[in-house]
Amino acid sequence: MSFFDDEPTEAAPAKSSPRSSGANRSPDQQSVVQRRLMAAGGAVVLLLIMVFAVKSCADSRTTSQLKEFNSKAAQLVADSDSQVGKAFFKELQGATTKAPTTLQESVNQISVLSGEQVKQAQRLDPPDSLKAARDNLVLVMELRRDGIAAIARDLQTAVSRNSADSQRAVQSIAGNMRAFDASDAVYQWKVAGAITAALDSDGIAVGAGGVQVAKSSFLPSWQWLDPAYVAAQLGSTAGSAGTAGPGTHGHSLDTVSAGGQELAAGTENSIPGSPPPAFAVTFTNGGSADESNVQITIKVEGGPAPITVTKVVAQSKAGQQQTIQVPLGSAPPIGQSVTVTVTISTVPGESNGDNNTLTFPVTFT
Repeated sequence: MSFFDDEPTEAAPAKSSPRSSGANRSPDQQSVVQRRLMAAGGAVVLLLIMVFAVKSCADSRTTSQLKEFNSKAAQLVADSDSQVGKAFFKELQGATTKAPTTLQESVNQISVLSGEQVKQAQRLDPPDSLKAARDNLVLVMELRRDGIAAIARDLQTAVSRNSADSQRAVQSIAGNMRAFDASDAVYQWKVAGAITAALDSDGIAVGAGGVQVAKSSFLPSWQWLDPAYVAAQLGSTAGSAGTAGPGTHGHSLDTVSAGGQELAAGTENSIPGSPPPAFAVTFTNGGSADESNVQITIKVEGGPAPITVTKVVAQSKAGQQQTIQVPLGSAPPIGQSVTVTVTISTVPGESNGDNNTLTFPVTFT
């Protein structure tokens, strides 16, 4: 090489091609990223679990609240039917055996208990889906309380011997009985119906094999809406003069039939008991005057519990015979001998009541 020749130049180092940022990460950095991704995924899973857990708890709480309200409502209407309703009508049916003031005091005490049941209904704390049902349950209890209070105010007048005042009071009592009929309807449609719908919506089985929704029947019979029936139960003079008019007065029982056969007083009578039979009672007005609000009563005694039914005949014509059907209503005891007593009430001016009662030994089959 000549002294004057150019010096060889060094080759420039080759430039490396650009790499992705991930390729520059060390193994430790990649582990950190993976751990972060796993942690984020775990957090999402945990969040979902918490959401489902909260929803499950909320659903469980709602189910528990629905069942609790149904249970408390059922207990309340059961107490209302038994402690108030049955006690109230028992007092009315026994009115003839008590002094008017004693009857009034007894009914007033029942009215106080009915007022307490209104407060119990108001204190119930249902879930949102049953708040309207709770309000209607309060209405049911208020109708019963107010009906009893209104009837109590008329009782002494109804059983008085003043025919005109007694008649007005009896009509008022029969009218106020509609409050009880209304309470039964409100409970059936607006309380029991709403509870059933809410339970069903929550997936809770209702009926056989599931949750039971209580029924309620405060008014024992539609007959209490009839002033003549009310008068007969109270022993009121409403509908009659209270004293005998001119002429002769009185009835006699002629025959009693059931199950297609006439009953005999001296021998055992076999009658089909299912369904509960109706008794055909034939009687004669042997007087010279028409009579009104004549009461026919049938009693079945000797079984587990006595059965008593009453039918009021609005009018019987002088000198004429009538036949009245009196349904027994309740199922009689089957297969045992009982006593069936049929009575037609005496009327003002009737001097002989010996032929007003017939008694029969009966076995219902």
